Amino acid sequence: MKRRLAFLLYSLLMIVLFFCLLVGIRAKRPDRQTRTGVRFDEFLGWAPDPPAQGEFIVGQRRNAVDTQRSHIVFIGDSVGFGTGLTEEDTAAYFLGRMVSHAQVLNLSVTGYAIDQYFLALSRELALLRPVLVIVAIYTGNDYQGTTWDNNYGYRKPIFKVRGDDIVLERVPISRYDCVYVFGHSLLFYLLWKGAVMIDEWAQSLGRPHGGHRFAVNSLLLDICGSTVIPDDEGAKLIEILLYKIASLVDANGAETLFVLLPDKNDFVDPHYHQNTKERRLVFFQNLLQKLPFRVFDLYESVAHSPYCAPGGAETYQCKLEGFYMDSAHMDKEGQMFFANRLYEYIRDTYHIE
Repeated sequence: MKRRLAFLLYSLLMIVLFFCLLVGIRAKRPDRQTRTGVRFDEFLGWAPDPPAQGEFIVGQRRNAVDTQRSHIVFIGDSVGFGTGLTEEDTAAYFLGRMVSHAQVLNLSVTGYAIDQYFLALSRELALLRPVLVIVAIYTGNDYQGTTWDNNYGYRKPIFKVRGDDIVLERVPISRYDCVYVFGHSLLFYLLWKGAVMIDEWAQSLGRPHGGHRFAVNSLLLDICGSTVIPDDEGAKLIEILLYKIASLVDANGAETLFVLLPDKNDFVDPHYHQNTKERRLVFFQNLLQKLPFRVFDLYESVAHSPYCAPGGAETYQCKLEGFYMDSAHMDKEGQMFFANRLYEYIRDTYHIE
């Protein structure tokens, strides 16, 4: 009996030590390719690598700033950044080739959400000469990213609603925060890779996919006690953030344009987002419709383009293989389409040639 108990205790100790080893060993992030060019930042969670001495650069694309020109500032997440593409194949780059009287600067950073757009603009905008700020909201996960205090294994700041205003919490962020330690561990790497393999297998069989990666990310909430803003407060939080972004831009002598970037599933499977009370695309469309801001909705442009034809009450028959690389990120063809339609809008609305 004593030997059996000793063996059980020894086995338990080995399991605990093995688990601690997996957590303690540092590993590259599973999405490391999209994190190239960023570093830990105690107020943003992560931010573009710092410039070398004498450089004036902005964004994860490290755009060199021409201080003699006015600027069109473009900010978003990995969709705006153009994950998987060279800079020359992104919408911001194409737009810069079309505009002659201003330099287009891409401040996008992979994984950012609306609160980080605001904080990044607060840091960078006063250093630039903006005439127009384009805020590219990816409707697939910008709501989630704004209402969670972590994203893809990184701790991030979070705002909370207090009356008619919002207050910033979770800053400064520590390098030794639970989310940061666990999210950069070998254990998380293995869990994420396993989830990706299962999701890809499910996709190949035509079954629902994507949930396993979501479950692994959600594990951080359970282990680290992270904060998730409830839906009723989240809607108000995002509305206030949009007003704050517009006020910040106005204070810097520029105009604001909010852009909605849809998920591929919004065209081919709108019920993909049925785990929420309301499709996030519809949420942002309804919210911005009632707010006094200019909005460019890429969903409407694509839906009424040769890419798509009406297929039913809520769906379109779309041929988007060359438009999207995956459910979120546009390929070069999609980026070019986006840039062309965006340029037409700002040319006609703001008279920027």
